[in-house]
Amino acid sequence: MQEISVILEQFLEEMRDSGREILDLEKTFALLIDDYLVKGVIDRIDSDGNDFVLIDYKTSREIYGPKKATEDIQLVLYSLAIQNLYGKRPKLVGWWFLRQNKKIMVQISHEDIEMTIKKINKIVESIRNADFHPEPGWICKNCDYRLVCNEAKY
Repeated sequence: MQEISVILEQFLEEMRDSGREILDLEKTFALLIDDYLVKGVIDRIDSDGNDFVLIDYKTSREIYGPKKATEDIQLVLYSLAIQNLYGKRPKLVGWWFLRQNKKIMVQISHEDIEMTIKKINKIVESIRNADFHPEPGWICKNCDYRLVCNEAKY
C-alpha cells in the first residue's frame, strides 16, 4: 500500500497540472425524482471552460471500469444534480481512485439517466412494499441496522 504522503503528493501534482478550476467541494444537493426527494453531497465540481467535470473521490483498492460508472446510481444522480444546479449536465463525471492515482471519467447519456430513474423507482417501490432483502458483506460494519439485522456480518 502506498504511503499517505505519496498519495497526497500525486494528488497535489495532478491538481496543479489539470488546468481546471475547482468550482465547488462537498456540494449538497436535493433533487425531485418523480414524487420523492433525493439528497446527496458531490465531492468535487470543476469548471472546464463552459463545461463542468464532476469528481467522486474513492479510496478503495478496487478500481471500477467505465461501464460501471455509467450504470452507477450515484454518478448519474450527480449528473442530474449539476444540471439542476447549473442548467446543464457535466461534460464528464467519474471516480478518482486516490490510492492508484487513476481516474475513470465518462459521459452520462440520456439512456443512462432513464435506466437509473427506473432503478430508483424499483428501489422506492420495494421500500414502500417493505420488500427488502439484505445483502450481507463488508458494508454491514457501516450499516445503521446491523444491531437488529439477522443477516449482518461483522
